[in-house]
Amino acid sequence: MKTAKRVFSCLLTMLMVFLLVACGEDVPDQGGKEPTKTTPTTGTPAHCHSWSDANCVRPKTCTDCGETEGQALGHNFVIGVCTVCGEVDESLLIPSEGLAFELNQAGTAYTVVGIGTCTDSDIVIPKVHNDLPVTAVGETAFVACDQITSMYLPDSIAEVEHSAFWDCDEMRSIVLSKAMVEISDSMLESCDNLQTLVIPEGVASIGHGALRKCKRLQEVTFPTTLRFVDASAFSSCDNLQTVHITDLAAWLRISFESNPLAEGDDVSLLLNGQLVTDVVIPEEITEIQNRAFLCYKKLTSLVIHDGVTCIGISAMEACHGLKTVTIGQNVQTIAEQAFENCIAIEQLTIPNSVTTIGDNAFANCYALSNLAVYGDLADLGESVFGGCTGLTDVYLDEGMTVLGTEMFIMCTSLPKITIPSTVKELGYGVFWSCKELTEIVIPSSVEIIGDNAFKNCKKLENIYCEVESKHEKWDNGWHSECPAKVHWLGSWQYVDGKPTVIE
Repeated sequence: MKTAKRVFSCLLTMLMVFLLVACGEDVPDQGGKEPTKTTPTTGTPAHCHSWSDANCVRPKTCTDCGETEGQALGHNFVIGVCTVCGEVDESLLIPSEGLAFELNQAGTAYTVVGIGTCTDSDIVIPKVHNDLPVTAVGETAFVACDQITSMYLPDSIAEVEHSAFWDCDEMRSIVLSKAMVEISDSMLESCDNLQTLVIPEGVASIGHGALRKCKRLQEVTFPTTLRFVDASAFSSCDNLQTVHITDLAAWLRISFESNPLAEGDDVSLLLNGQLVTDVVIPEEITEIQNRAFLCYKKLTSLVIHDGVTCIGISAMEACHGLKTVTIGQNVQTIAEQAFENCIAIEQLTIPNSVTTIGDNAFANCYALSNLAVYGDLADLGESVFGGCTGLTDVYLDEGMTVLGTEMFIMCTSLPKITIPSTVKELGYGVFWSCKELTEIVIPSSVEIIGDNAFKNCKKLENIYCEVESKHEKWDNGWHSECPAKVHWLGSWQYVDGKPTVIE
């Protein structure tokens, strides 16, 4: 019996030791030695959440794992429209009474033509009047109507004529109809207190001056259907802070005469809530439209894929934060002012596919130091690289036939440049005020040199010509107002690859 107890006691002790070891606890050594600690097993690192903000219907949510925290914000309905997300609860909408209507010529629908006897400040246009649909808001219908603080257009409204809400000073919000295809000329011009605008899907164009002088407009949301924004559409919207989009390719299909990114001091472009900074042009885009990112200071890098053939007028003009640009191998045209005043670009390669570069395309890119141009640029505008004051290293590929008018004017740091042996023409003022240029070789291929080609090149000491005398089409003032001595063929030779005067 005692033996059985000793056996049971021994088994119990062994079981306790096993459990202690399994739990990672210190186990006393039976020999009186220092206790041995077990090494904890290394587990999977804790997940680091990437939280998106709570909205009206969804709490704070991790975009990676879907975990939520807290509660949704809930809607804040004012006359049936949520002031946070814009959702409409039609059960809360009470159509305004006393508005003035006009029956169309066909007798099939009504147009709202004025405030009439209505005393509401929050206007809800009804879908139906006298048992017929209300389909339009007339020209200048509510012009200078200061009693209006908000406006709701039902989806029966297909057309809002020009200047319909011009100078509605107190209107702070408007819900547009989903049946609209156009924001008409001056439709919301001078609505001084309008703060946000959601342009619904289906709208294809924004008219001339449509939101001009909306001085307190802070946010605007663009639909994927938009294709044209007319001149002055957002002019003098000085407090605009954010433009919301949901599709970058759709944004790049818009032809801008007026781009809201150019308004305000520092407008942000948000793609599905994320700030747009590094742009890779989507594969389906083959042409970058005019003024696509005009004055967008938060753009830092741009990759243009090989399927793009054209970069439009002022497409990236004055993108002050743009530092790196990759131009695809099939781009043929870089339009005027395309990258003008992109003051942070440091290096640039023009591929041999490019045949046309417009006026001032890269003018005043002050940080540009390294430039490589490949292929035959037969069609060059004026002052393509003018004012690139940081330019020090230029490679021009064999095959070029023209260095255009004022092409390198005011490139004040350029110490040297090799003119390709295929160049036939040096344009007017091509190197005007290249103040660090010390010598240059004019190849025998050059048949035309414009006036003032080397004007104000104060350090230019020697011009080496690979011809024996001046060509007929070299302007008489081609090297005027520079101190250089002209050396004709026969008075100099190459020594170790360098032009040297024959003593």
